[in-house]
Amino acid sequence: MRGRRALILAAAVALVATACGARLSKSQLASIRSGTGASSGLAAGSPAAATGASGAATGGGVTSGSGGASPSGVSGAATGAGSSGGATGAATGSKSSASGPSSGTAGSGCPAGAPSSDPGVSATSINIGMVTTLTGPVPGVFNGAVHGTQAWVNYINSQGGLCGRQVKLTPEDDNLDPAQFGAQVDSLKNKVFAFVGNFSVVDEGGSQQLQASGAPDISYALSAAHEAIPNNFSPQPAPPGWPLGAFNYFKQRFGPSVITKMALFIQNAGSVTATGLAEKAAAESVGYKFVFSETAVEPTQTDFTNEVNTMQRDGVQGILFVGDAQAMGEMASQMYSAGYKIPLGNWGANAYDPLFLQQAGPGAEGAILNQDLALYGGEDAATVPEVKTFDDWFHRSYPGATPDIFAAYGWLDGLMFAQAVNGAGALSRPAVLKFLQGLTNFTGNGMIATDGPGTKTPPTCYTLIDVKGGKFVRDKDNPSGYRCGDGGYFRT
Repeated sequence: MRGRRALILAAAVALVATACGARLSKSQLASIRSGTGASSGLAAGSPAAATGASGAATGGGVTSGSGGASPSGVSGAATGAGSSGGATGAATGSKSSASGPSSGTAGSGCPAGAPSSDPGVSATSINIGMVTTLTGPVPGVFNGAVHGTQAWVNYINSQGGLCGRQVKLTPEDDNLDPAQFGAQVDSLKNKVFAFVGNFSVVDEGGSQQLQASGAPDISYALSAAHEAIPNNFSPQPAPPGWPLGAFNYFKQRFGPSVITKMALFIQNAGSVTATGLAEKAAAESVGYKFVFSETAVEPTQTDFTNEVNTMQRDGVQGILFVGDAQAMGEMASQMYSAGYKIPLGNWGANAYDPLFLQQAGPGAEGAILNQDLALYGGEDAATVPEVKTFDDWFHRSYPGATPDIFAAYGWLDGLMFAQAVNGAGALSRPAVLKFLQGLTNFTGNGMIATDGPGTKTPPTCYTLIDVKGGKFVRDKDNPSGYRCGDGGYFRT
């Protein structure tokens, strides 16, 4: 039991998906090292622990079930919310498109007062549920998932809701326990119309229950078992494998002297290893060679002196790191202190996080990252209206907090749900599922690269992000939109 708990803790630190990374504070990491699992800290970007917070957000509430959380409230909806649309000014070789109604607004397909006898629907409301990790050994680790989904709920309700009804969110806590994830799904399945925003490293524990519920499950699946069920539709499908586009781009930009002298680091967290090895195989398939690799970096490791010295000795010119922003930042900082600089610091999508900049300091300078989302932290707000809408409503819903990757996915889950309800034209689970099965072109109104949730087709376009002057900025070769056409998806 102790070993299983340690593995779950490790997974919470380093996750399993190509574009995700946990945001743990020093105090949380210290608690893991000590073996207590206790923490007084919260996930970065969370102003308060979700559990026990009071106050339903104005314009559409959040309700709590047996283990539910009530995110901190909003004192009224602000005016002047940005409208949404596709990214503009796509760079050469890039393409952006917007599908579906702007931010999933009402009035596009499902008529006000549309009749429904499905679970979770009344004459005035539509209840949706989600299961994530809010307490347990690493409390607050995925608060962002609730915050992003609730921010979308607040927005959609300010626009009139869906089908003339207000949307209400019920988040439940799995306590970082696979069995509890399944139990919470069972507790919600007859109370909610759909699951929207599920996010947990133990989601395999509820995959059978989710499938048996017959409810639309619009959420980022982290386990293969969850991703495989027919009623799961992700805003970013992630079948086993890795996209090749960025590898081909870096190969052309940096040449053989760099890509044949690579280092790979993978945090030791269960299926994270398989994810990292898939990335390595994808890179090797287009000519990359690794002269140094370490596939069992402990999630709590903070001293990378030996790794830095070995890379210097072996002439490593580029890095891939599959893990969390904290560890990436610590290694980058120690490389800087050693006077060791490499041309290709491709730390991974997880490094698009203020925690990486804070931890790495000047060692972050010159890093080049890639991900298949727009710069949702605000850098793309001027060119991608959906980012502006997301940022505006996130900050209105949670003043002082910083949106993270989990919040971005929660918002995208909400967009997809609204698009499906409006596209189905009815509040019917079968009708919504049928629409989702045919959804082959989802872009989140420009907030994510085009993919196919209905066919579980992953995105292959991407953004390039540099670190300059201690800030995230778009790379010169990708000033807006997404780079496309550089390569397909390498399946393992």
